[in-house]
Amino acid sequence: MENGKENILETVYKLYLKFGIKSITMDEVAREMGISKKTLYLHFVDKADLVEQTLSNTFQRHINNIDQIQKSELNAIDELFAINQYLAEVIEKEHNPAVDFDLAKYYSKIFRDFHHHRRENTYRSLLKNLQKGIQEGLYRKNMKPEIIAQVHMARMEMQLADQDLNMHKHMQSEMFTEIFRYHIYGICSRAGIDYYEHKVNEMQENGISWPEPKT
Repeated sequence: MENGKENILETVYKLYLKFGIKSITMDEVAREMGISKKTLYLHFVDKADLVEQTLSNTFQRHINNIDQIQKSELNAIDELFAINQYLAEVIEKEHNPAVDFDLAKYYSKIFRDFHHHRRENTYRSLLKNLQKGIQEGLYRKNMKPEIIAQVHMARMEMQLADQDLNMHKHMQSEMFTEIFRYHIYGICSRAGIDYYEHKVNEMQENGISWPEPKT
C-alpha cells in the first residue's frame, strides 16, 4: 500500500477512536490530512469505503502482529501470555464502544463482515495455541480444543460488549486478567500449572506487573 494511503488510514483510525465514526466526514479527513477532497476520492469511493478500508487495515495489522508471536519459538503458555498482553494493550489503547455502536447502526454490513472475520481469526488463533499446548504436554489432553476455543472466544466477546466494564477501564483490565487466569487453570495439565505459576512468580520478582498471588 502506498505511503499516502497508509497515512490516511492510520489518521482516520485515530479520529474514529477519539470521536466515533459518524461525526468524521470526508471534509474533516481532508482538512486533517491537509489534502483536497479530490485527492481523498482518488483512494476511496465514499465514506463507507473509507470506513471499511480503515477497519480492514487495522484488523490486518493486529493479525500480522499475532501471527508473528505465534511464529516465534515460544511454548504454548509463553505464547498465550504474549498474545494476551498484546490484546490487553490493544483494548486499553484502541477499544472505543462508540466505534462499534456507529458501525452497527450506520454500516451494518461492514459491521457484520468485520465481526465475522474477527471471530474466525480469533477462533483459529485460540485453537492453534490449544493444539500446540496439548502436544507439548502443558495443556490437558482430555479436552476438546474446538469447544474450549469457542468458549474462550465467547468470554472475550462478552467482556468487550459489557457496557458497565467499558465505562471503567480498570474494571475492564481486571476482567481481562481474570478471564486469562480462568482459561489457564482450565486448560493446563499439572506440568502446565507448575510452569505457569513459576512464570508468574518470576515475573513478580523481576518487577513485571501481573496480579497473581504467589503459591
